[in-house]
Amino acid sequence: MEAVSKQTSTPVIASVGTISLKPDEFAESCAVMHQAGASAIQMDLFYIPQPRASAQSLELVSTAIAAAQERVPIPVMPKLGIDFPVGLVIDWLPSTHVAGVLLLDSLRTPPPIDITAQGRSRFAYLDGVTECSLFGGWQLPLTNQYANQLSHALQMDICAGGGMLTGADCVETIMLGARCVQVATAIIERGYEHIRTLNRQIAELLDQAGIPSIDAAIGLAQTHMYWGRPERYIDSIARIDESICTQCGRCTRIAFCNEISIVQGRVTISDQCIGCGYCATQCPFEGALVMESR
Repeated sequence: MEAVSKQTSTPVIASVGTISLKPDEFAESCAVMHQAGASAIQMDLFYIPQPRASAQSLELVSTAIAAAQERVPIPVMPKLGIDFPVGLVIDWLPSTHVAGVLLLDSLRTPPPIDITAQGRSRFAYLDGVTECSLFGGWQLPLTNQYANQLSHALQMDICAGGGMLTGADCVETIMLGARCVQVATAIIERGYEHIRTLNRQIAELLDQAGIPSIDAAIGLAQTHMYWGRPERYIDSIARIDESICTQCGRCTRIAFCNEISIVQGRVTISDQCIGCGYCATQCPFEGALVMESR
């Protein structure tokens, strides 16, 4: 921490685990990180015993945050996982007086088991454990949903992470209300050089969309959402671009849809199409199957 903070002017967030949730111990750890040059504290909560979002656990977290806030002058921000329901967090978080929050932590699940080995873990190094961490690109929709709801309900800075592998992923999450993003899995898999790739992709996307800066993108998608009002659905129908379609037949295999078929080598769509849009999400060729207004 000391070495990094001396070599860069970029704010450095220190990750501090809350294994015991004893306020004095947590506050002392935060003080050590502050003295070493940390600009803020990430309060990791994945060590808290299940159920993590119980009233007792939240009270312990609040007490630990208060102790740290009295001890250090830098922000102390909890990092939340999906096991902290967003509705509960919206009601609880303001009482902690934190300046911001980080999300979404890795998913804590039972270890993968080998059924043929009478339920033992498939990995020897996990023998005897009750939980392990799952993370990866699949987290992105969960992260975006959480960030979108939390940023709309609370005027609070959000650092969102979980599932971001590309620059487009980062911009999407920021457009849904996050002020900044936290990328880990992609860096672990592709190395630190991937940070340059992400920055380049983000700059290219903003330029393409005519957005002057990343700050201007914060919450931009929320302006197109009907908060507290009935949603509006556009009467649509699926259309095929025959210059792109390869007649692979994937869209015709959707179980509940009988309006798409292949007739004499051409994909045809019945006028009875209800415009649900599911087929367009399943087409593997961009632009081959799109939804258009009737």
